[in-house]
This record gives sequence, structure tokens and C-alpha cells, in this order.
Amino acid sequence: MIVFLLTELVELMMRKFAVHRILAAAVFCTVGNTSIRAQSVARLIGSDPFRIRRGTMLLVDDMALQNWTVDVFSRRDGWVEIDLATISRGRFPLPWLMSDGYRRQMGSPVWSRAYFTPAEIRKATRFADSVVDKTIPPETYPTRFRNGAPTFLAMERGTDETGPSTVFSWYMFGPRVQLGVADSVVEFGFGSCLTLDDAGPALLGRGATRTLREFRSFLRALDLAADLSEAYSGNPRPLQADLIDADQAACMARPRRGTARPIYPADADGSAADVHVDAIVDTSGSVDPRSITVISSAGPIFDKSASEAIAGWQFRAALLTKATPVPQRIHVHFHFTPAAPNNDEMDRVLDDAARHGAEFVVVSRRK
Repeated sequence: MIVFLLTELVELMMRKFAVHRILAAAVFCTVGNTSIRAQSVARLIGSDPFRIRRGTMLLVDDMALQNWTVDVFSRRDGWVEIDLATISRGRFPLPWLMSDGYRRQMGSPVWSRAYFTPAEIRKATRFADSVVDKTIPPETYPTRFRNGAPTFLAMERGTDETGPSTVFSWYMFGPRVQLGVADSVVEFGFGSCLTLDDAGPALLGRGATRTLREFRSFLRALDLAADLSEAYSGNPRPLQADLIDADQAACMARPRRGTARPIYPADADGSAADVHVDAIVDTSGSVDPRSITVISSAGPIFDKSASEAIAGWQFRAALLTKATPVPQRIHVHFHFTPAAPNNDEMDRVLDDAARHGAEFVVVSRRK
């Protein structure tokens, strides 16, 4: 209780200095009877009074040329939230990229969000501790666990959609000695809500290693989040919403293969242009044409091309929780260019899109 009160006091002091920015930029969406700040706003202003980060693991995957972040939050509605995302160099979540011929092409980010009760978190960390302590002997892994590795935390998918059976899963192996590392290391990895049809095999099942001390430290961050979430509310209720943003989805709306990119307009003047468009994807995966809004214009020619392109897109519907398809607002950054952009130009476009909260970057095809 003392730790809880001290934590609350520190957060209150931090929010006091940010209150003018919060009042200026706050965006809320209703989930059940609770107002949840959109994470994109929280990223920009650096404060989120509803979701409080309790631990972060930064994972570097050299083979995929991406950085991952795993964040755990305590929430004032009593849930513990775990976010998994690939991130840009500026520590913003990477957008989905629809382009070709780019060295940082990633197709789509590994991005999942899961919600657990404090009791589920404590059960999972106790199980992980038993693997770390080798109470469960490694020689039993092949027969006891699918793929030979214990999965100690998972949020089931709960839909009929083909693909993986979980929105989020976390598997691990027991500690082992690694050459050049003083402490034992724990090897682990994550499963996301993406299917092979979404991203292809290159982005699925990537693993990581951390020292035993670092891994235990993150387990204790999970326990802390469980304690504090339970102190906020002892009765987490099912999450419900009429409309969400990508930053609140367990699985954000994902474009289906074959999504058409606009062609650079023949009557344009040959210059590059950027258009930002907002739209709503309904529970069937279609874009509601009435919701298409240009929020940053590059002129009528480019705006019309971007709006017509997004109107015909088809998505896999967003999930708020494991079995709750829900309409989702998306933000798309269209980059129009008469020729294939070079790497420096694409670096700038991607970083700018990520910084402004775009979930998708679309590069036009040539004339």
C-alpha cells in the first residue's frame, strides 16, 4: 500500500506539469463506462492518466531489421495491458507500409495488445518462475508443450478467423549458459495477432534473449502492474466500445492482400505530395465512405486520388478484445511521387507518418 501511494504521488506531480498540454490535446473514446485516452495523444504529450506504464522491454532483432518494444501497463479499470509493437528509430510504433523497392520494407508491424486480470498475470508469472527455476525440467518440454516451449501467457483469439489461435502469446525456454554472457540467459518470443496472410513468415515467431536477471525484473514489473491495477479496481469488466482507435485494439484493422495503391495522377504537376486521410473500418472490414475525411490536404487532385483509393480497401476487422469485432478509425498517410522514392525520402516519410500517429503509409504507383 505504501508503494502504491508513493507511486500515485509521483504520478500526480508529473501530471501537474503536463496539465495544460493535456487540456489542449486530450482525446477520449468511451469503453464501457470508462473514458480511455487514445494512446496516440498520450505519446505526443507524454502523459496518460488512465494507463500507467510499469515496465518496458526493448528487443533488437537484427535479422528483421526492426526494433520491438514490449510495454506493460496498469489500468484504472482493473485490467493489466501488454502491448507488443515494432517501433521506429524515434520510439513511435511503425506504420504499415504499402510500397515496393525500399530497403526498410517491413510489410506490416508485429503489433498486438492483450488484456489480463491481475489474477491471470500472477498465475503466469508463477509459471514463468517455475520454468526459470527449472521446477519444470527442460527435458519434458517436447512432450508437454506445443513447439517444445512453454507458453506462460496467452490471450485466446476467440473468433472463427483462420490463422493463429491467440491474439497475443509469450513463450520461453529455461535459462542456459551463453558464450560471452556472465549471467545465464532466457530465450523467449511472442506470437501476435497477425496471420501468414497478413505478414508472411518473416515477421512471425521471432525470439529474443535476456539475462536471467533482466527477465526476472520484467516478471516483477508484471506483478507490480497486477497489484496496482487491482488497487485501482477489483472487478475488471468486459471491454465494450462503439468505435475505437488503433491504439486501443487487441488487433488493429489489417489490410487484406491485394490492397490497391493509387496511381500518381496524370494531370498533377510532377511534384511529390502528401495527403493524410482518416476513415472508419466497419466490422465487416469495409471502409465507410461517409467517414472518409482529408485531414491534411495536398490539393484537389491528390485528395481525390487518395479518397478514391481508400474507399475500395478491404480489411480484417479490428478486435477490441479476443472475440469482439468493432469499428476502428484509421489514419492513412498517402505519399504521391512521380518516380520511385529513394531511401532518404522514404525514411523521412515513414518517420513523419509514425510521429503523427498514422497507422498506414501508402506510396503511389508510377504514372
